[in-house]
Amino acid sequence: MHPTKFLLTLLTAILIFSTTFTHAQDEAPCDERIATHDAEANACVQTNTITLDLHYPDWLTAYPTLLDSVQDYLSASRSNFLLYMTDEYATFPQDRPLFLEITYEQTAFSENIVSLIFIEFYDIGGLYPLDEIHTFTFDLEHERVLTITDLFTADSDFTALLIPHLIADIGADDISYFVGDNFTVDDLDDVNAYANFAVTEDALILLYPSFRSGPIHAGMMRVEIPLSELAGILDTRLFSTLNFEN
Repeated sequence: MHPTKFLLTLLTAILIFSTTFTHAQDEAPCDERIATHDAEANACVQTNTITLDLHYPDWLTAYPTLLDSVQDYLSASRSNFLLYMTDEYATFPQDRPLFLEITYEQTAFSENIVSLIFIEFYDIGGLYPLDEIHTFTFDLEHERVLTITDLFTADSDFTALLIPHLIADIGADDISYFVGDNFTVDDLDDVNAYANFAVTEDALILLYPSFRSGPIHAGMMRVEIPLSELAGILDTRLFSTLNFEN
């Protein structure tokens, strides 16, 4: 199946769980924010609905190794979410739906070099929902997951070309906020600063931050770098169809 003509594969599960807290008659009544008092049982009962809604493209089934990588990521995200639900110290607002939704965006440089941008949006009962991103870029011909280093020739100092774009688009003072707490301008030669990336027909896209929480979700920061500016150091085995004459 052509990677740009895909059907959506959807995995959805809805779980309902309840927790019972018993208390004596002379104790304080149930906290109505998280539980309802059951007079007959003399107990506080909390009920929440959990929805798991995970998406990935069905063309991945033609590439078992790549499918395994994506399913491992989805399974880990699902397990981490459900593990939090069992935390004995976690509290959840009564009747508040809790959810994990993972959707994706697909881009491609060619039929062979394809990127998936997974966006996790979830609510575990805190003040605000949270979101995270995780990307994959595939070499379909050789059925492998590419790292940022794989895109460039072995002897190239590719970060030297990427850093000016990050500083121009994000701002030197905001590098630690978007790229990560452990990063400053002086740390941008670390390849870990470029963990989430995607490719299009004419650009390399760097995505930040990998995790966010807060009342406003206005979209991730995307730093787009024209491939024409990287032509001299891109691995021609992956980008053999580039044409910079126009």
